[in-house]
Amino acid sequence: MLKQKTQIVEVAGKSYQLTKMDARTGSYVAFKVAGVLAPSGGKTAEMAAALMGMPRKDFDELQSLLLRTVNRLIDNGNGQQLPEPVLTAKGDFVDEALAYDAASVIQLTVHALIFNVGGFFAAAGLNLPAELTGKPTSR
Repeated sequence: MLKQKTQIVEVAGKSYQLTKMDARTGSYVAFKVAGVLAPSGGKTAEMAAALMGMPRKDFDELQSLLLRTVNRLIDNGNGQQLPEPVLTAKGDFVDEALAYDAASVIQLTVHALIFNVGGFFAAAGLNLPAELTGKPTSR
């Protein structure tokens, strides 16, 4: 059985396409996140505290890896949805409005994390809180 390689989510009224990371990058992200979150015991408040205590450089690296898997779906005028990466090769936001929309960026980061490595946590018997495992809406 082939794993789902893309998923469509809606964030702030816009459609985004999540794509799978390669296995090596996904493994790195999964172990990095597990190392940060494991001491929390799966409790939401402790997980939030662990993430807030993460050094900025580590957080930026993790968030960039995740957001590189996200494309905004743009209507080309002929009824087709074309994917446009949300980040440039340098790591800047393509859509300037998204650069100042922290709520949407956080939602996209969480969606990308769950889509790419959520299965790792379930297989390892690590329970993420319900707030994080809510399935993104898909079409």
